[in-house]
Amino acid sequence: MTHRLDKHRPVGRAAFTLVELLVVIAIISILMTAGSIGLSGVGGKGVTSGVSTVESLFDEARTIAMGRNIRAAVLVAKTLDNNPAEDLRRIVVAYEETDQDGKPVAPDSATPNWVLSSRGALLPEQTFFSAKFSTKDQTSGQAPDEISSSRITGVKNSYRGSYYIY
Repeated sequence: MTHRLDKHRPVGRAAFTLVELLVVIAIISILMTAGSIGLSGVGGKGVTSGVSTVESLFDEARTIAMGRNIRAAVLVAKTLDNNPAEDLRRIVVAYEETDQDGKPVAPDSATPNWVLSSRGALLPEQTFFSAKFSTKDQTSGQAPDEISSSRITGVKNSYRGSYYIY
């Protein structure tokens, strides 16, 4: 009696077909693309737009100072009297008060009367000025708490308060 060993494999599938592999790869690539697009914008847009906004305000202050030959400054709201939600987010450009001839009223004063040149700007939500990380002169080692500040009066209620001066 002879026994025949059946060396045939059972009929069935032991692997994925090429079409199934291509579909899985396509789905994975779509999910990875969607995920990378979603994650690329997390947290960076506010800072990026805030930086460009502040750069334009410093350019405006520089233009006023050079064009009118007077002191100009960028003022960052430290504490606003009527708008606490805008503290450390409201930034305005101001120049020293002048007389009718365009000459500074108090050219030697360390704290001149500031006149706002425009409405300024508001930093995006959850983007704030940091006194801790900002100094006027990085080389001299001036401490952050030595940033000049001044109260602004004679302006609209929404702008009244204490400001850091740059």
